Amino acid sequence: MVAYRDDDIGERIRKIVETRIPAIVSVITSSIPKLVDIKGYYGRYYIEEKEDKYRIIVEIPGANKEDIKIYAQPKTIYVQAKNAVETKYLPREYRVKIEVEENIDLENTKAKYINGILIIDAPKKTATREISVE
Repeated sequence: MVAYRDDDIGERIRKIVETRIPAIVSVITSSIPKLVDIKGYYGRYYIEEKEDKYRIIVEIPGANKEDIKIYAQPKTIYVQAKNAVETKYLPREYRVKIEVEENIDLENTKAKYINGILIIDAPKKTATREISVE
């Protein structure tokens, strides 16, 4: 059996907490969908970041495609929708603000709505581009 001094144990625990806890928190928070509840409005979304684009999946059950509005800025996407189904279990209106880390290409961002799920594909805007010499 190895005997440890009290301050050795404290130092070991401090190192474990400093090195492992942030990694654990990061894994947990990245795997849980984000839930936004602003003044009674509800919208749950997931962000899948790929090398060249973001795929954003927004749950908006009960909305009609025609009632969904999407607005985009370089690092933020806003989704608004009205619920076509009146029920006490679903909100009447959805408003979701989604922030991403890198600028997106606003011209080539596309969205589709399938069975209560809105899928937004937002290509990342390239920071550099080649300029041809004339």
